[in-house]
Amino acid sequence: MRRSLSLFGRAWARFFVDLVLWSGAVPLAYLLRLETIRAQHVPSMIAYLLIGLPVRAVMIWGFSLYRQSWSTIGARDLLRLATAIGLGTLALFFVGVGLTGNVLVPRSVPAIAGAFALLLLGGARFAARLLHERAGRRSAGHARRVLIAGAGQAGTMLAREMLRHPAAGLVPVGYLDDALPKQRLQFAGLRVWGGLGDLARVARRVRAD
Repeated sequence: MRRSLSLFGRAWARFFVDLVLWSGAVPLAYLLRLETIRAQHVPSMIAYLLIGLPVRAVMIWGFSLYRQSWSTIGARDLLRLATAIGLGTLALFFVGVGLTGNVLVPRSVPAIAGAFALLLLGGARFAARLLHERAGRRSAGHARRVLIAGAGQAGTMLAREMLRHPAAGLVPVGYLDDALPKQRLQFAGLRVWGGLGDLARVARRVRAD
């Protein structure tokens, strides 16, 4: 029961953080578009910000962004995030067009705000994932340093899983792959050190177990 309440509380916390970050993109968009926010711009900014709150909330809720695990964020999660923000930006564009009188919203503001929202929400998730992985590596203590055979899809997936779950006690330090075009490149942030025949030399160099 306690665990369920804790998960529920975290979900609501993520919901409100997303809503605040997305809403915070509006003044940033005004600032970039107008270079400075003067008194005559404040009414339209506040009106657009407040009227757009339900749209942002519906997108966050409808796409279950609040359910995403930030510490293990992946490409599919980011695609879902981008889709939610894209559709929300389109809806907010029509909201801005519909405002009249003294609350006219510059046409480019919704698009700029959408770009800022993607950066803010996506950046927050990436930061949480990096902090989680770094903390995990520190707590792993005497984790085994391993080289991965092959830098293809399976190898990079394995590396990502090791980085996401440092408690397993395995820390990837790179790949070995016989494909020459891959050598000296990086996949999932890890370098291809050489071919499979270079195992002994590379293991000494990177101190692999």
